[in-house]
Amino acid sequence: MCYNLLIDAYGQKSLCKDAESAYLELIESRCIPTEDTYALLLKAYCKSGLLGKAEAVFSEMRKYGLPPSMFLYRLIAVYFLGEMVC
Repeated sequence: MCYNLLIDAYGQKSLCKDAESAYLELIESRCIPTEDTYALLLKAYCKSGLLGKAEAVFSEMRKYGLPPSMFLYRLIAVYFLGEMVC
């Protein structure tokens, strides 16, 4: 199963609970999440305005030994700045 596709599809429809469920299923299946997995989850949370959950993605990444990249920091910064302007 391609979990990243599921996470992306749910995220595009702002179905964060479903995206999160797909992520948890990935973990339970003993698959290893990639930076792409976290980027898709991060975008899903940000798109839905769940910035606290988006921020928690960084902690989850570190738990699996993946330091957040500049791309991911930029992604979350853009959403945070958008929230501050509105």
